[in-house]
This record gives sequence, structure tokens and C-alpha cells, in this order.
Amino acid sequence: MMKLAKDVIKPKESDIKREIRAYLKMRGIWHYNQWQGQFSHPGVSDICGIYKGKPLYIEVKVPNYRTNTKTFFNEMKFQTQARDSGAIAFMATSVSDVMEKLV
Repeated sequence: MMKLAKDVIKPKESDIKREIRAYLKMRGIWHYNQWQGQFSHPGVSDICGIYKGKPLYIEVKVPNYRTNTKTFFNEMKFQTQARDSGAIAFMATSVSDVMEKLV
């Protein structure tokens, strides 16, 4: 039987974030969940931490996220500025993405 698009379960960003944080904890990588609010820096990543002495910023997204929003633009700008300053900064849609980046 063919599944309809409405019947396919899509992962929630919060579930992906929880899995990534569990992986980081298992690896002993210090990190925290960055809560967003009215006075937060625009585009700051969802997960912040330190990896091998460098700042770590992971922006968590669901697969096939929308890239044409002001929020996404701010997130990309933050990621670029962080990398240009020597940080490790990337977007992840799964734990596999994080494993690839943190070799």
C-alpha cells in the first residue's frame, strides 16, 4: 500500500536536537542548549559548546527546511561569522551530520 504524504512521519527539530545532544554527551563534549528569546543575538545556533579548544555552534534543522526566511538568513550569517572567527559552526539535520563534522 502506498503511503500518502500526510501519513509520513516527519522528525521534529526538538527530537533531532535531543539526539544530537545525547551524542555530544556520550562523546564528553561540553555543550548547552541555547534558548532563543527577544534579546538573543539574531541567528545564534541551537547548540553551543567547545570542541578541541574551539567554540562549537550547531544549528539544528529538520530535513528539507525552508531556506528563504529572514531567520535562516540570520542563522547563516551567524554561522559564517563564527567560522570566520575560528569556530566550528555548521548545520545538522541528524546525528550523522554531527559525526561527519566532529571527526
